[in-house]
Amino acid sequence: MAGHGAISIPIEQLQVSIDNPRYDPQPDQRLALLRLTQDQGPKLVKLAEDILANGLNPSNNILVKRVKKDTYIVLDGNRRIAALKLMTQPALLQSLGLKASLESRFKKFNEDGGSNLPTHVQCAVLTDEEANHWIMLAHTGENEGRGTVPWDTAARHRFRGKTPALQAIEFV
Repeated sequence: MAGHGAISIPIEQLQVSIDNPRYDPQPDQRLALLRLTQDQGPKLVKLAEDILANGLNPSNNILVKRVKKDTYIVLDGNRRIAALKLMTQPALLQSLGLKASLESRFKKFNEDGGSNLPTHVQCAVLTDEEANHWIMLAHTGENEGRGTVPWDTAARHRFRGKTPALQAIEFV
């Protein structure tokens, strides 16, 4: 299989998937975004905070497919794109009719973010078939070593640096 380079795509050209596996299929873009936001609200706020502070994870591109010249459907990365859209598009935010607390947090991100708000996202443009392999590996466990193998407690402590818990384990 050929390598897939990343391209920079404007956020407004990216659409969340109406067929997001997290939920039943949605009839349109607005309802797909609303469903995701209603379900993931506080988590999207935390994700948006992290994106604003640190940017998007450079080791994990958004997977998309092109459906028109300037339109892409997100195949993997819907939560990240939803957080970006809610932060960067106040008119969209108002049209969703979210809880006041969520709406005010995203408005604040927009106001405080200023020129730090991303306008483009690095994406890998794939077909559904190409993306399905990577999505399965990212979301369905270890898959006999082909997927993400989580760290055990000792590995997490080693990464964070020597902690009393790790020192006790090593002593034993």
